[in-house]
Amino acid sequence: MLLNEVIIPILGPAFFAGILWLAVWGPWRTAPAEHESPTPIQHASLALALGVGLLLGYLKLAGWPPFPAKTASQWLALLAIAWAVLGYGVALLEAKRGPRMAVVAALALIGGALQSQVLMKHTWSVPVSVLWLAVFAVLVLLASEALSHAARRQGGASAPIAGMLGAMGLFGSMLLSYSAFLGQLSAMLVSMMGAAVVVSWISKRFTLAGPGVTVFYVFYLSLIGHGYFYSTLPGWTAILLALAPFASVAASLPAAWPQRSWKAFFVSVLLSGALAGGATYIAYAARMAKVAAGGGSEGY
Repeated sequence: MLLNEVIIPILGPAFFAGILWLAVWGPWRTAPAEHESPTPIQHASLALALGVGLLLGYLKLAGWPPFPAKTASQWLALLAIAWAVLGYGVALLEAKRGPRMAVVAALALIGGALQSQVLMKHTWSVPVSVLWLAVFAVLVLLASEALSHAARRQGGASAPIAGMLGAMGLFGSMLLSYSAFLGQLSAMLVSMMGAAVVVSWISKRFTLAGPGVTVFYVFYLSLIGHGYFYSTLPGWTAILLALAPFASVAASLPAAWPQRSWKAFFVSVLLSGALAGGATYIAYAARMAKVAAGGGSEGY
């Protein structure tokens, strides 16, 4: 049980991603100088490792979903394939900001619409549906641009650690919100960001900038949406978790701090940890309030 439900589906994606990233970014490879952009293959490996890794973990937990998917969580598995492929397109368009942002926006809008189609059809009005898709797309675009800039400026493990801390907060909050399955999917993100931290220590040129942060954040934000709309994740928990990865952006704002500054790294870790910790505490308080009231509900 432990092997099939924890070790393989949660640690397997991290092992896959780590091996692929080391093969492409390893210190024995001919890599670009730090002031140059990574190659398209290196950029594409970020999206491929995350997309395929998340798909493999999902398949181990729940099996292959039908097409078209019948539930929002099943769309996550199918969209992981699309995000991995579109991530390669983002890599090829890295130097062309307009087309690149159009691809990212399409990735976000299509993914957000497919995952929330039940709510859009039966529960939400048209303005609410448009508002949700707009918020989803804007946050993914901000992550794609702002988090990528911060990842390039700070380098190293800063962006992966901020993402890992956010995913850890998401994992704890999902469990506290009665959703073990979403918690398992969140744990995959934790392990894969952990793999990115290890690779960044081995290869100093490794960075999640570009397709890496885009695919990570769109999956991360999707899980937050699932927890809030389909389970019992508190609203303030969802907001704080959505903001947690952006701690690396705030830490890179002081122009006086040089690139790869230890001050920026410390502030990034502190802010992302505080946001994730605060989000988890709110989820804990909400659960304790339900227990005290003699209630509670099961998510999925």
